[in-house]
Amino acid sequence: MSKIIAPVIVSFFVVARVGDALSASAASSKSQQQQPPPPSPPPILLVERMTAKEYQDRRRQPGGPLALDRPILILNALSIETCEGICHELLQIVGEEMITVQRQKNNETFLYDCTVAQSLDLMMQSSPDDSIFAFCEGLLDASLLEVIKTNKKNASAAAAAALSNISQTLTDAKEALFREHDTEDWLNYFPRSVKPSDCVVVAGEGATSTLHRDPLEWTGTSICLEGRKIWRFLAPPNGGSDTSQWDNILQSYRLESTAWSTESENKEEEDTIISAGWQSDLSLFSPSSDAKLHTAMGLNDLLEQDAEDYLEKVASATEYLTPHKGIQPRIVMGVDVCSVVQHAGELLLIPPYWYHQTYAPEPSLAVASQRCGSALDVPRVLSHVLSLQPDIDELPVELIGVLDGTIDSKNLDPKTVVDMLFQIVKQSVEITWSK
Repeated sequence: MSKIIAPVIVSFFVVARVGDALSASAASSKSQQQQPPPPSPPPILLVERMTAKEYQDRRRQPGGPLALDRPILILNALSIETCEGICHELLQIVGEEMITVQRQKNNETFLYDCTVAQSLDLMMQSSPDDSIFAFCEGLLDASLLEVIKTNKKNASAAAAAALSNISQTLTDAKEALFREHDTEDWLNYFPRSVKPSDCVVVAGEGATSTLHRDPLEWTGTSICLEGRKIWRFLAPPNGGSDTSQWDNILQSYRLESTAWSTESENKEEEDTIISAGWQSDLSLFSPSSDAKLHTAMGLNDLLEQDAEDYLEKVASATEYLTPHKGIQPRIVMGVDVCSVVQHAGELLLIPPYWYHQTYAPEPSLAVASQRCGSALDVPRVLSHVLSLQPDIDELPVELIGVLDGTIDSKNLDPKTVVDMLFQIVKQSVEITWSK
């Protein structure tokens, strides 16, 4: 009997244990189903790199314009040969023009006046502990040629043509991205005295720009002509336009950038502010005491791929350059911040609402510009100008429609609407003056 019963008893216990295990598994499974799933990690923020053709293809897709309202790096916007030619010709034409440079030494900033040619010499001699930075407006304006001709009797038609060609080459590289989908640049119809101009940006090794977001809330562009630059961007919360959270964390302040002079009833000139950016005295690029940065010369000694890998690491990690400790709560790379290394010939698209800052691991020369021509740009820029006016009586139907989205800006004449805008600004000045 024992030979028959024993297997039965063993089978009973095996079945019982399997049953218990299945019951426990079912209970556990039910418990897991009742619990909410763990939160997904936030998506990694990246600055996408793409060619001009890939950018155009993305714009053609449904929702393309909205999906691209973030920083994007356009590869090979200009050839290296074209960049080198622009740098050479620019030095020949405006090399003797006076500009103001910032010298950044021992965490202090000093201002000096020098020529463009001298600034480029200083740029090449700079170091992380003693760098220079200059933001030069007006160097590419046609009106500068009249000043040059007045100061230099030998200024020729060839110089005028060369400067015009430089400006046109840079404009074409930018506009090639927008012509198919957007209207012409509405900023071209702003009064000449307040029309934004392209800026030549000179940065010596170790130089940083200010941490800021742009005035007028346009789409910004930056094309690198020489050297490499590291960019960091702070994403607006939820991808929207409400940046008050970052404004507070960064302790930012408004920086009036453009004033427009109008003639009041008493025939005196009255100034009104039409644009103001946001700037912070904190930095996304505070050097870390735990790691030593390569010098520009050290970068050149590395193999090309090793240098690229190193710069990508400096850009995306905090091992070498970390956000200022005064930025609280601490920001997280890849979550709050995205970064990119920009090379000569590459064009960067900078959307509004994104705080950004640059660091120069080596001497660099770039041209910053801006645009207002898409269904996203136009309402932002018009709204920005109107928000700074103290007294507004009534808005034309066209302006109201553009601002609330009921009228597509593509269906309006840019010059007519811009003229309306500045007529309202002028009326606001007169109302304020009469009080």
